[in-house]
Amino acid sequence: MFKDKLKQLRIEQNLTQADVAKAINVSPATIGNYEQGTREPRNNEMWTKLADYFNVSIDELMDKTNNVRYSIKFKDNTSTDENDWTQQARTDIPIIYDEVNITPLVFAKYNEPTPITREQQYKYIEYSSRSGHVLYARRNLLEILDNINSSSIQQISNNLTNIINRTNNGVVYWYKKCWSDIDNLFPKAFDLETLYDLLDKCLCVDKIAAQEFSLVSLDINSDWLREKLH
Repeated sequence: MFKDKLKQLRIEQNLTQADVAKAINVSPATIGNYEQGTREPRNNEMWTKLADYFNVSIDELMDKTNNVRYSIKFKDNTSTDENDWTQQARTDIPIIYDEVNITPLVFAKYNEPTPITREQQYKYIEYSSRSGHVLYARRNLLEILDNINSSSIQQISNNLTNIINRTNNGVVYWYKKCWSDIDNLFPKAFDLETLYDLLDKCLCVDKIAAQEFSLVSLDINSDWLREKLH
C-alpha cells in the first residue's frame, strides 16, 4: 500500500518525515498522515512531487503497479449554475467510502488525469451514483423550503397538492434510489401538518446522508417550518 511504500522509501534513504515534508513543501503532519493511511495526495501534482523526490514512478510509489490507472473527471456542462452544486463534500476530512480512501478522485480537478487504483475507481463510481441521488434530492428540498418560506400560508394551502407531489417525486424518490430499504420511512402527507412531518423527515435523512457521504451539513433549524405549517 502507498502508506507502507512511502515509509519504506523514507527509512531506506535515512530521512525523517520533516525532511520529506520540507522537500515537497507540505507540513510534517501531512507526511505523518500519509504514512498512517488517513490521507493520500489529493492531486496529480503532489503524487509527482513525491515520486520525483524518491526517484520512483507514481505506480511504484502507490505500490499497486498492476492496479494503478488514471481517471479524468469531466464537468457536467448541462449545469447552468455558476458554481458546481454537486461539489458539497467536506474538505476538512478524508473521504472514506466503504473503507476505501477516494479523496483524490472526489477533489480531482476537471480534465486533469488523477492516479488511482482500480478499487478506488470502483468505489468512487458507487459513491458518485449514490451521493448524486442524495444531492439531487437536497437541491429539490432546498428549493421547496425556500418557496414555502417566501409564500403565505394561503398560497401554501392553495398549492398544497403540488408541494406534496414535488416532495415525493423530487426528494423522497431520490432518497429511495440511494437506500432501497426505506420505503416505509416517510409519512404520507395530505395537509399542512403532515407536510411538515414529511419535510422534517427529509431533513433528518439529509443529515444521515451528510454523515455517510462526508457532505457539508445543511444545518437547517426547522423551527420556522413547524411554526409556519402548524
